Amino acid sequence: MDANTASKPPTAKPQQLTRFLGMISFSMGKDNKMRIRPVWKRILAVAAIFFGTLWIAKSATIYAFFRVVREFDNISVVDSLSFPFNRGELAHKFGQYHIEKGLEAYKAKDFRMALMYLGSGLARARDHRDGRMALASIYRMMKDEQNASEILKRGLDFHGDDPVYLQASLQALMFYRRDKDVLDYADKALPALPDKPDNAMRMTAYVAAQVLVAHGRFADALDIIDKFQIARTAEGTILRGKILWTCNRREEAVKLMRSFALAHPGPASAEVHRVLCDYLHQLGRDSDALISSLSTVNEYPKSFMARKDLIKAYIWNRQTERARREVRNYLLSFGAEAVSLQGLADLAVEQADRELAIEVYGTAAENGHHMGAFGLMMIEAHLMARDYAAVEKFCAQIAGENPPWLANFDPQLNYLRLAAARGQGRFDIAALHLGRLQESRLNGAELLNMAKSLRKLGMNADARKLLEAALPRDPGNEEILALALEIDMDTGRESGFVDNTSRLLELRRPSYELLARIRTRMTSDRFIFEEDRATVLANLDNVLKEPEQALR
Repeated sequence: MDANTASKPPTAKPQQLTRFLGMISFSMGKDNKMRIRPVWKRILAVAAIFFGTLWIAKSATIYAFFRVVREFDNISVVDSLSFPFNRGELAHKFGQYHIEKGLEAYKAKDFRMALMYLGSGLARARDHRDGRMALASIYRMMKDEQNASEILKRGLDFHGDDPVYLQASLQALMFYRRDKDVLDYADKALPALPDKPDNAMRMTAYVAAQVLVAHGRFADALDIIDKFQIARTAEGTILRGKILWTCNRREEAVKLMRSFALAHPGPASAEVHRVLCDYLHQLGRDSDALISSLSTVNEYPKSFMARKDLIKAYIWNRQTERARREVRNYLLSFGAEAVSLQGLADLAVEQADRELAIEVYGTAAENGHHMGAFGLMMIEAHLMARDYAAVEKFCAQIAGENPPWLANFDPQLNYLRLAAARGQGRFDIAALHLGRLQESRLNGAELLNMAKSLRKLGMNADARKLLEAALPRDPGNEEILALALEIDMDTGRESGFVDNTSRLLELRRPSYELLARIRTRMTSDRFIFEEDRATVLANLDNVLKEPEQALR
């Protein structure tokens, strides 16, 4: 062994130290420098333990929060462990839970809680059909037609193939005059050339055709009727008949109705018979209308609508005794049903028949129906018969008794007292009740109906003021503007006539007879200095040509 080699001491192994739970090692190198190295296995193990503990704590917190605080029993351990990767699915389940709670509250008539639960639930579970329809009905009860129709319209993206929802939503959109929304949906949902149109297509096409007819686009409506095979149905026949009637081809409309009724005996043609009777009456052929009504009753003896039409036909033909006999039969057959009894009540008001109204009221009392609506109906029948003293007496009696239902019918009572006071020359009291009506929460359609009744009684000034209150509440309702213009023409009012006519032409078409009368009035020298007179007259001329151009 060499001496130099023997004199060297043995080399010492570098000393290693660990810190931070063994995740980092410190060692001294041969060059006497400290070296720091991560211990990756230990780091990964500690990180896994840390994040696992944190994830379990998060999941336990979420589970406890939804289970205990939110009382959401449908959440599972897997749901809480999977969050936030299943955030959308969990939100959807939570939304469905809220909707179920809302539907329970809705059935219990707790509409405040139902509104809260359904609103939050649909924000998370937008594809829930029943929740959407219930929420829309609550907004309708609140007379918030804008929100009600918007909720239903949004649901078409999820339930467009559901016949129940499709029918309810499209009818609601049409009822609230959301015509552009109906046509936009029809453009998106209907194919250009359908091979075999299904029920959803026919339903959409039928509502779209109704909207087109309402705007004077008769040729487009007929094209849809033929393309989607709606003409073979009772609804399509009635719509085609309406186009013929509007275009002054009225005998053809009557012939079309009769042909369908003969070719399709049975329940399918019940509504066609009703329209046919109305057309015959408007043509002055009341005896033919009576024959048709008798035929309908023979086919559908259990239909209260057919029996009501028969009563009307007897009245048109001045067969009072037979009408009374049929009324007694009607009350015996349908008196237990509130809906059918309300139909006869409407007829009593329409005909100003006090005796009939009293009979209906008595039958409603015997069968335990809601007396508020039927009591006010009886008073209104006396009003339309111009028995103002009796109206005032009945109203005072009801106000004195102050029944529980009166709080919901206070505007209707004000309307009756307004008309009674005006009819008796008590103008100060009439003005008081008119002011209360203008400040009420009635919607535009309700004020319009009251204005129509006042106009029948010759109270044009009061009717016009109600229409002024109604228009801001329902600016898209062409009937409000049309009646206002009609009153203006009768009373000689000139203010805003041209502007109102211009607005009317942007809405659904009123009767073309009224539009022709408006055009005649606008040619008067009284409007010669109106700035938009020439433009409005030109637009009127184009609109009045629509019936002539439709069936060329």
